[in-house]
Amino acid sequence: MKKYISFIISIVLLLNGCVVRKENRSYGTTTIVYGVESFPKDLILMEDIKNKYNYLLANLFEGLVKKDDEGNIIPGLAYKWDISEDGSKYTFKIRHDAKWSDGNEITSRDFVYFFSEILKQDVKNTFNYHLDYVNGIEEYRKGNLSFDETGIKEIDKNTLEINLKYPCLYLLDILSSPLYALRKVNYTLVSWKEDFQYILYSGAYKINNFNNDMLELGVNKNYWDGENTKNYKIIIQNEESEEGVLAAFETSRIDFFKIYSTSTNYTTKEDTYILQKNSSFSKALAFNCESEKVKDVELRKNIYKSIDREYLGKSVLKDTALPWEYSNPVEVLEKEYDNINLQLIYEKNKYNYEVAREIKTLIKDKLNINLTLIPLEGLEIEEKLEKGNYDLALIDIIKEYDNSLSFYEKLSSYNAFNTFNYKNSNYDDIINKVKKTADEAKYKEFLREGEKILIKDMPIIPLFSEKNLIYTKNNIYNIFLDYEGNILFNNISFNNM
Repeated sequence: MKKYISFIISIVLLLNGCVVRKENRSYGTTTIVYGVESFPKDLILMEDIKNKYNYLLANLFEGLVKKDDEGNIIPGLAYKWDISEDGSKYTFKIRHDAKWSDGNEITSRDFVYFFSEILKQDVKNTFNYHLDYVNGIEEYRKGNLSFDETGIKEIDKNTLEINLKYPCLYLLDILSSPLYALRKVNYTLVSWKEDFQYILYSGAYKINNFNNDMLELGVNKNYWDGENTKNYKIIIQNEESEEGVLAAFETSRIDFFKIYSTSTNYTTKEDTYILQKNSSFSKALAFNCESEKVKDVELRKNIYKSIDREYLGKSVLKDTALPWEYSNPVEVLEKEYDNINLQLIYEKNKYNYEVAREIKTLIKDKLNINLTLIPLEGLEIEEKLEKGNYDLALIDIIKEYDNSLSFYEKLSSYNAFNTFNYKNSNYDDIINKVKKTADEAKYKEFLREGEKILIKDMPIIPLFSEKNLIYTKNNIYNIFLDYEGNILFNNISFNNM
């Protein structure tokens, strides 16, 4: 197990405005309480573009494989798997002791049903391109093929086979994401707040109770690895905002919470510490490729060069982010512009504001370009991106699996994450080549070619990779995170055992 990285820090609590402090915790001092800002609308979560609620998937459900805290692929509901010599066929053996929370067996047929549901033509699935490698999946999504004719097949009760159109070097990485944790996709996941008692759970925990601001998890006694799950009730407390979470932690209403790199100054008491771990989240600036104001590629490159990522990480982000830039050099004739005015949109929160404000200062000082900062709520920014009424956008880039392609494929013209109108057929061809090669050397070569195209066109400016910050009381032990940064509850305890 990876050792904790922990340290005590002392900074000053600055909260915007007044925070309404709720009543003191009513569940006693032997129950572990986790603070969050909101709950999801459903537990299908194939539309959650930010993977904000994947911690629920990681604890309530389990997939064929998963990752340990070091990022290694380990068995999940499949206790072993075989890969054909040419890499085009994966055979998974389902555990004989794998059970749903109601005690019924989990079989390969359950996985066939699960994949058929999340990949249906009429199901909103932002990540459906992940499994385009599988025989027939693209045709199935278009309604041109039945699922029985695809490459996901039940061989027998405990054997699932996945046949690929071409080898995929990182299929296990994809399948290890909580997105592919096994769940019965039906009405109970949609109306989970009312129907949680009817949900079938495949993971370590199940939902015991829910009200508007409290979610209670209890141990799933039929989970195959239940003996290694700490027998503690977990309370997830909705505090409705980051400020609310901070206030709840300060008053000991919650025991721990997670935020990403933040500019929020916060004073911890002596009985607290912070766990830091790299996350799969990054920030970037995206240009609206249809905006006349930023069509000049030299202008884009100069903006790229004007941003001091080291300074940004230290001054604004308090060393809680890692600089992120292209691996190849960006060549440009540096120049100063004559009071160009551009609009930068971003999702409204204090963190994004601090980052946007610093970028505005850097660009003004070095290029004489004026940025007008426009904060927007979630739905507003989606509408702006869709209509193309902006020049630049501060966006999140999320790697759902541990492979560079998880970033590069998002910039393809056909990808749902490409909301900034970038289109380059040569780039699309390169990404398709990356996906189809089983040769690791060629794979890396194609990615380098793809990056060179991005540098030439500069549709997006990488900024930094964020870190997860887990604030926790010092009587809470064994907090581990998966690759995506989701907290795994099954080892958390009040003692270091």
